Amino acid sequence: MTDGCRRRGFLAGITAVSSVAVAGCNGLPWEDESTSTAFPAEEAATILTADAPAPDPPAPIDPSPEALESALERTVDLLAAVPDPLEAEHVPNGEIREEIDRAREDATDALTDYTDDGTVAAIDPTDLSADDRYHAFRATVDARESAREAAVAYAAIDDESIADELRTEHGDVADFEGGLTALEYLGEDTDVGRLRGALVATTAESDLERAARRVEHVSIADATTVLDLGEAAGGLEHAAATDDVHTHLDERYEDSLESPTDLSDVFERVVTDALDYADELDLPDSYDDSWVDDLVDADLEDDHLLERLVYDSFWPLYQARDDLAEAADEDRPGDGLDAALRLETHRRAFERVRERIDDGELGHPLSAEDIRAERESAIEAAEDALESITGPSPGSELLASTLEELEWLDDRIDRRIERSPDTNHSLGSEYRDYVSLDARLSVLSDAVRSYRGSLLA
Repeated sequence: MTDGCRRRGFLAGITAVSSVAVAGCNGLPWEDESTSTAFPAEEAATILTADAPAPDPPAPIDPSPEALESALERTVDLLAAVPDPLEAEHVPNGEIREEIDRAREDATDALTDYTDDGTVAAIDPTDLSADDRYHAFRATVDARESAREAAVAYAAIDDESIADELRTEHGDVADFEGGLTALEYLGEDTDVGRLRGALVATTAESDLERAARRVEHVSIADATTVLDLGEAAGGLEHAAATDDVHTHLDERYEDSLESPTDLSDVFERVVTDALDYADELDLPDSYDDSWVDDLVDADLEDDHLLERLVYDSFWPLYQARDDLAEAADEDRPGDGLDAALRLETHRRAFERVRERIDDGELGHPLSAEDIRAERESAIEAAEDALESITGPSPGSELLASTLEELEWLDDRIDRRIERSPDTNHSLGSEYRDYVSLDARLSVLSDAVRSYRGSLLA
């Protein structure tokens, strides 16, 4: 993972800055919206004129329709345990009733992209594409968690034995870390095979770690209400569902490999190279009040919006660096692969933002047109990235997640306008977010190309 641009300490000589202070934004001198420009709702709506490409996350494994059907049946059975609609005669306490309803809705919402009538029972796995089956199968983890939360919270109103049952279940899944230590980093030793194997590794580790954290935070002893018991049961269901999903996906993945090869040495080398790269970046490691101004040549004194933009572009480098080090320490090559790509991407994105500030291209948006221009630049960059980043790989996953951020940002503006159509809307933070997304999408193809070079070496 080397190129001429990276082989210099690109922050050499900059006033030192603490990673702790950066992560917490402690003592930084700006007020988030104090100098933002407000726009009427009608003008703000013009920001969203152009259509953005939809996120299309990669699917490296094709689960069987039968496995998805089993996961859906479990979800449907759990949901069936709660009356629909849930009335006061079922649950007199309004707060409890509302929370049970919320959990039930979350279960359905997790799978809403795969059903025409809004019900989980209507999903037919044989009607779904292989890609949709994969994403629906992974989504059943959250669906099962929420459905179990609703079912147990409702049942616990009249059944005092549920707490004891959950204690037993908790003991059965307490050592969920075992799923992580048992991971095998297999794949075809080809370019396509390494990229696919890297995505499988990052996804498996991420999902299993999330499940381990859920189990770790389950405490039956501290569950004093039916809602507490429901939440605890949801955490245990999350772990069981994750185990079901990845046991099946691992089997399907191995069966799809013509020449299974242990790629752990390849992945560990990429992580080691990325650690060396992070050291070469010479990121500052202590704090000074002037650190933001010292990151760029332009004078940012009292320009809180641009100071915050610099911060927003810079701190992900610290996060990626720290995640990379943690992955190496804990022998998690999948997490390391993910952090390595983020480090490369955010380094390039920060340099793009810094150059634009130094060149005077960025400043306070004087009209909605200024914000729209940043959004449309991000869309153009996304369309270019979609042309060059294809196939199942960590790069295509990062592209999809970045496009999801763009989608969420658009939705945030749209909801604000819909909620307050007669109000002026301050969009300073949205402007910064579009600038940041434009930077990341603009550099993503080059970042992925560099990352691929290391992975395929």
